[in-house]
This record gives sequence, C-alpha cells and structure tokens, in this order.
Amino acid sequence: MNIHQLCLLLMICICYGFDEQNEEESVVVELELADYDLMDAYDEIAQTSKDFLLNPMSQNTKIQVEKRRGKLLKLQSSTNREMKNIPLDSMRNWTLLTRSGDFLLPEADFNTLIDFANSIQNLSISAGVHKEGYIQGLKSRRNVAALSNLWSGHQNMYSSHSSAYLPVVSLLHKAYPPNDEGSVESYWEMLCEYKDGYRHAARLWKEVEPLYNMLHEFVRIRIQKYYKIADNYTSIPVYLLGSNFGTDWSAIANIILPHPQLYKEIEEALKGQSVEQIFRLAETSTRELRLGSLGKQFWKKSIFNHSNCELHLFSNCAEKYTEAVTCAKVDLSSYMDIHDAAINIALRNQDYSSLARRDLRFSAVDEALQGLGSMIALDNLPANGFVPKDAWTSFGDETERKNAALLLTAIRTLPKLPYYLLSDVTRLHHLDNQQDNFIQGWWSNRKKWQGVQGNSNTEADFLGDHFISLNKPYLSKFLGIFLQFQLLERFSYYEDHENIVNRIKSAKNFRTFIKDRPNRDWAELVDFHYGISEISSDSLLNYFNPLKTYLKEAPFDFIPSDISLTTESETLATDTTNTVSNLEAQNISQPATAPSGLVDANSKHAGISNSTIWVIVGVVFVAILGVVTFLIVRKVKKRKRRTNNRRFET
Repeated sequence: MNIHQLCLLLMICICYGFDEQNEEESVVVELELADYDLMDAYDEIAQTSKDFLLNPMSQNTKIQVEKRRGKLLKLQSSTNREMKNIPLDSMRNWTLLTRSGDFLLPEADFNTLIDFANSIQNLSISAGVHKEGYIQGLKSRRNVAALSNLWSGHQNMYSSHSSAYLPVVSLLHKAYPPNDEGSVESYWEMLCEYKDGYRHAARLWKEVEPLYNMLHEFVRIRIQKYYKIADNYTSIPVYLLGSNFGTDWSAIANIILPHPQLYKEIEEALKGQSVEQIFRLAETSTRELRLGSLGKQFWKKSIFNHSNCELHLFSNCAEKYTEAVTCAKVDLSSYMDIHDAAINIALRNQDYSSLARRDLRFSAVDEALQGLGSMIALDNLPANGFVPKDAWTSFGDETERKNAALLLTAIRTLPKLPYYLLSDVTRLHHLDNQQDNFIQGWWSNRKKWQGVQGNSNTEADFLGDHFISLNKPYLSKFLGIFLQFQLLERFSYYEDHENIVNRIKSAKNFRTFIKDRPNRDWAELVDFHYGISEISSDSLLNYFNPLKTYLKEAPFDFIPSDISLTTESETLATDTTNTVSNLEAQNISQPATAPSGLVDANSKHAGISNSTIWVIVGVVFVAILGVVTFLIVRKVKKRKRRTNNRRFET
C-alpha cells in the first residue's frame, strides 16, 4: 500500500467517524424532542384529570387527551426503531420510548381500554365511592350490618360491568408482541424492570406468609371478640378491616391494639389538625431528608377540602410542580398517606424533565421510598405532639414501645402484600385459562392468600381498583415493600440512629442515589449504590421478628380505657361513668360479676364507719395546717436576715 492509498483510507475513516458522531448526536436530539412532546402530553392529561375530578362532566376531554397520548407514543416507537448507532447513555431513554407498554396496542384496542377504564372511573366518582361518607364509613363504623350494607351497596354497582372486563383483560395478549416480549408475564416483568419477577415474588411470599398468617389470626380473633361474632371461620369479612380492599388495617387499630387508649389519644390529637398542617409536618421530614420542600406552587394550587377523600397528585412538568387534591378529614391512616405522598412529591420535584418518560415504567425504588413515609409518620408521633413524649413507655419498658410501633407498622404494611400479588396472579392465571370464571378465581385467591371474604363472593369489587381496570401490574409495589426494609437496613449501617429520618439522611450516597433514579432501571440502581443484588425477605422478617413473640403473648382482652397510658396526673382522675360509657360504645363486653378476688378485698373494708373516716380526715387536716404555718413563719424570719446583695442571692 503506497502513501496515497494510506492517506485515502485515513480520510475515509475520519469521515466515517464524523458521520457516526453526527448520527449519534442526531439520535440524542431526536430523543430529547420526543421527551418534550411526551411532557406536553403528560401535562395535558394531568390537567384534564384534575378537571374531571372537580367536574365529572368534563370526562370526554380527558378521554380524548389520553387517546392522543397513545397515538403520540405509538408514532414515537415507530420512529425510534429506525434509529441507528444509539449512544450507550441514551439507550435507556430509547428503550422506554420505544417499548412503551399498552400504548402500542392497535388503536381500536387501545381506545377500548381507555373507554372502559374511564367508564369505571366515572361510575366510581358519580357514586361517591371515595367520598367522605363511604371511606370514613368503612374506617369508623362499628356495626357489622351497617358495614356490610355500605360495602355491598358500592360493589353492586360494578356488577353490570364485570362481563365487559373480560375482553379488556384479554387485550394483554395483544400488548406484549409489539413490546418485544413473549408472554404477558414477561411483559409485566419488563414494565416492572425485574426479570423472573413473578417466580421470585412467589418465593418471597412463601417466606413471609407465616408472619402474615400470624398477624391475620391475631386480628381475626380480636375482630370476632369485638363484634361478638362466631369464630367458626378463618376468613375476615373485608368490610370489617377499615379499607376498601382490606389492604390497610390501621383504621381499626382501636380493635387490634391490646392498648386501644394509645390509638384513641392519637385520633383525638389528629382531630385538631388540618390536612394542610399535616402536609407541613411531612414537608419538615422531606427537608430533613435533604429532598427539599414541596414547593410554592404545591401550597398555592392544592385543594385540601374536596369531597373526594382519595389523595390525588397531579404534576406539571413544564412548570415543575405537583399539587394535591383530597378531603379535609384527618385520621391515622390519612396522616400516614400524607407522609407517603409528601415523599412522592419530593421525589418528583427532583427531576421533572424525565417524569413523563419514567411514568412508562413501575419503579420499586420509588415505591420503597414512599413506603418509608408511613414509618417516618409513626416514628414522629411523639415529636409532633400527637401523643405524649412517653406515651409508648408509660405502660411498659422500651420493648413495649417498640412492640406498639411494630404492630402499627405491621397492620399498615403487611396486608398489602397478598393483595398486590394475588391481583397479578389471578389475571395471569385467567389469561392462561380463558374458560375460568374470573370472579370465582378472584375470591378464591382473596380467601386463600389474603384471608378475606365478601358477602356473596360474587362481587366484582376488583373493578374499583384502577390498576386492574387499566391492566397495570402490581409487581413493583409488591417488591417495593421488601425493598423498603432492605434500604432501611442499609441506611442503618451508616448511622444507628433510633430516628428513621436521621438514619436515612446519614446514609452514604443517599443524594446521589436519588439523583441517579432517571438514569438506571431500579434493580441496577440499588445494586450500584447499595449492593442490593436481589430482593430478599430477610430484612423485612428481621424487622418484624420481635413482633412474633408479642403476637403470641398479647392479651386477648383489651386493657380498659380508664387505665391511662400517659403519665399526666389529670388523666388519673378519669370519670368512671364516662369510662363505662366508652366501653359500651366500643362494644367491649364486660363480665356480669366482678372477680371473686375483688369482692373479697372490698369486703374487708365494709365495716369501717363514717364517723371513723371523719376523725381521720380531721387529724390529717390539722397536721397539714400545722406544717404550712411552720413553713410560713420560717420564711418570714429568713427574709429579715437577707443582705442587700441581690445578685449574689439570685
């Protein structure tokens, strides 16, 4: 090869390199432009969704906007597949915008999905499913018949739509091929960014199931005793658990806790708080975690007195803010919901440029971090002044305090696990066996895994779950609960603070970990920053391990509410009449006769006459008067001997 040929070859290589570089730069620009288009569509949907919540008559606009986003993502996917030489740094963005999920369904099928989900949503809002009357009724009513009628009345409205759901769930068969997957199961695992996720989830559930069953039995026995109902069944009527799907039992803590006075004190303190005040407290935690504030626009645009009690968040990527809409009711469960939401908002505030794109996947990291909000909320109850500083120690030692906190955390967290997993498994099983009766399989799994039942077990209550009506997987939420405790355990390696906020903010690389969320899938993210290579049940089981002994040894009878759990002197003077009426209001049965030991003890003092009592009282009074007189005389004499050196005396 002569010198001319060598120079020509070199020039060709240089030109090729420039062309390849230009092509890569072009890909980056195209993906950024696609991001901006998607952000605009996201903002439009957020606004129309809020408008629909405030005015259900505007639903048609919301439906049209959602269908337009489907067309946009389908077009972007087609365009992206023609790109070549995609830079490694842009590969994740390309994947999210190219394999974008159900948006790649044929247009008619995607429209069917959107129309069905909106019809269910409209039905729920029109019937006031999440309005204060229904939600608060499930939380606060303590009459079996009333709760049964309340729950059934709302579930019956879905019965006419149950047959229409079967063609909708079958659309998942058409969703996985354009996303380059071979089955619905692998398709959902792709959306949740965890390979072999359902096989792994089944193993996790098997490991944690004994703990859940122990908690379930603990709660079931107390519910049966409280309502005086037969104990010849192993399932709990779902409407007795304080929430729509029985996934959060904190609303019935007054039934579950062996010391219900603690819960009563919390509820009484929270009644004096507004939703805005609770958000302010939650914002204090996000600041301490170095996640920042909730933002000025949040406080300006949020609505805290709406009739709908479900907490809704709406984000605007262009103006970089998130707002909330909820009702004014504050109780223990909404107190924890607000703390979860505050962390969610703070996470969104970190990076709005990637929010619309990240919304195409389901992140277990975000679920885990939000779940820590509930634990922080419970941890901060004494610091926030909602219970006395020693409320968890006044009826026992440090172990008792931890047991009370553990039980509150357990009834908030653990009931979600079986529901999340069975919701996915039931749908996957139905798709593999199309002849199966979906509702029958649904309630069979609810009873087997969750340990709950309906009235007829033919109710189509699952349609009230927007994850199910929109064909979304729960896998990441399930895995996120386990990851929540793995992260908390990792954070404790760096600083063994008793306070959870201090543990988290002291954790190594926490800020870098948060900022890196848009750049990696969540499984790679936790492995890179904290060495968590797989989701494990060990951390969760270790955290709740002390609870096992407590569940076995805790008394079945309530500690009477006239026995104060605080050390305030005035609570020792509780009116006996009020105490009796409180116990009757709680349906707590009392023995017809007092224990024989108490009768014998009382009889020993029955012979003391009234005259003897008055003599004793008189002697005590004269003695006290003498002591007081002596102290006054002594003080007067001492004052006369004082010098003029006031500063020294002070």
